[in-house]
Amino acid sequence: MDTLYHYCSTKSFLDIISSRAIRLSSLSLSNDTMEGQLVSRIFERFLEQSDIDAEEKEYVRDTIEFVEGMFDGLGFCLSEKPDTLSQWRGYADDGRGFSIGFSKSYLDALSKEGTTDKPRFRLDRVLYKQSEHEAVLRPIFEKILTRIRSGELKQHCHRGIFDFLPEAEKEKRLAIYKKSKGTLMLQFLPAFPKVHILKNSAFSEEYEWRLISYFSKSSDANVSFNASGDRLIPYREFKLMPVGANAINTIYVGPKNITPKFVIERILAKYEYTNVTIMRSSATYR
Repeated sequence: MDTLYHYCSTKSFLDIISSRAIRLSSLSLSNDTMEGQLVSRIFERFLEQSDIDAEEKEYVRDTIEFVEGMFDGLGFCLSEKPDTLSQWRGYADDGRGFSIGFSKSYLDALSKEGTTDKPRFRLDRVLYKQSEHEAVLRPIFEKILTRIRSGELKQHCHRGIFDFLPEAEKEKRLAIYKKSKGTLMLQFLPAFPKVHILKNSAFSEEYEWRLISYFSKSSDANVSFNASGDRLIPYREFKLMPVGANAINTIYVGPKNITPKFVIERILAKYEYTNVTIMRSSATYR
């Protein structure tokens, strides 16, 4: 499987083709109300099954909430399936748009382009099964438990005793405590890239892959904004630079899209896309 398909409206299709660029937009503003929330729910389930005490559980919850509040995910959604009626309805203007086939090997290569100080994206397959979700997150949670069980977070939790310690001992214990808190936060960070690849099983028919990039909610300057209906949406644009394979190899025309094939061919030629196969949807949908 070397082609992944992006369903979109006719306008979005023309924007992508003419600009030779794709936009990764805020995933927290997607049509899935559970978007980005499954990681914290799975960690909560792990916590309830663990043997750590109530105070330690609360600290883990606070850490998760803090880290999730620092970043947002930007995504460009793709599917393994080029011609699915539910996706024409949901993502391609009720069948009036297009399904653009991007080369997976091209996207893999593009994700590695640029320098370390330039925002990048990663390509990931979305996981729908609870067993997959837990398998991805369990190793991270176990590392967090190891830090908690070391006892470092208990260094000054008994406030009454702590208040009567000599100042030097207080400073020593506080230093250990702060270092342990920082370490615990760092060990949660590997969970954050999983936030936007875990989805409710109800969406499994989409066979989704995503290009995902992240930005800081408080200070990232490498983000632009677009107005859409009732919201402003953060996005990051990536140019379809030449990196070996052709970026686009297939175009599917939606079941309600009446654009003649020769018009699509002329548009592709104008913007220098070559060897692109044009197909019409097999869906008998009006």
